[in-house]
Amino acid sequence: MRRSNLVLAGSALALLFVLICGPARTYTPVPVPAWDYVSGEFPEAPPDLPDGDRRSFEKGWRNLVEGDLESAAGELERLERRHRGNASVETAVGFLELKLGDRRAAESRFRTVLESAPTLSAAQVGFVLTALAEDREEVAFERLLVLEKEHPEHELVRDYLPDLQLKLAETKLQSARSFRREKLYEEAAADYREALRIAPEVGGLY
Repeated sequence: MRRSNLVLAGSALALLFVLICGPARTYTPVPVPAWDYVSGEFPEAPPDLPDGDRRSFEKGWRNLVEGDLESAAGELERLERRHRGNASVETAVGFLELKLGDRRAAESRFRTVLESAPTLSAAQVGFVLTALAEDREEVAFERLLVLEKEHPEHELVRDYLPDLQLKLAETKLQSARSFRREKLYEEAAADYREALRIAPEVGGLY
């Protein structure tokens, strides 16, 4: 009888622990478009960190790139607590959040980093990838333009911007032609102007 009571008490405590702490955290990676471009963003640890933390950053970043998200979280989240507001550390944690599927948190973190470090290519890349992960192509295009302005030779710009530019311009052209057939000329003109903004080199649109 006493043993049965102990078992019940233990079960109740375990249930209470789960209710208080919530389900165990999982570290299953989710697919992220253009994720391969992330690996080159931090070729070395941020120079403003102490030596020991630089080693932790390198280890955490390597784990993240290689897909060991639990180990990456252990290193990078600890650094984030120690160096809250450090642009490079915050960006690395943003990539971790993105790979774990928490796109909203990643989006917010990249945006905050870019407010204080607007030219940091890693944060700009993360900002692009959050939009691509949610199929927000127009948003991704605008963010790629910002990346191109600051880092025109970046591989993500080279490989993604031309195709996205062509696709979005063609979509606006088709919409403009449809409006014109319906004699909705103001709407057609607005879409033609947007197509020109997206692809200004297409002189025939004028």
